[in-house]
Amino acid sequence: MAVEGRLDESYSGFGQAATLFREVGNVYWEATSLHGVGQVRRFEGDAASAEPLYREALIRLNGLGDRAGVAVSWP
Repeated sequence: MAVEGRLDESYSGFGQAATLFREVGNVYWEATSLHGVGQVRRFEGDAASAEPLYREALIRLNGLGDRAGVAVSWP
């Protein structure tokens, strides 16, 4: 959706996904969703609010030992 310019929908969807994955304890998909929220913020031109989301995603993926995920999640 974000690449199609539907940023509001993307932000909402990624945010909801991050919350749900946090609630069920799925760290990988929570981190991936946080990265998605960060991407939307960056696409909107708000790099300052994207940075903590990227950082949290990277911390969580690193904690899982997911080096490929860390590499892909870097903006």
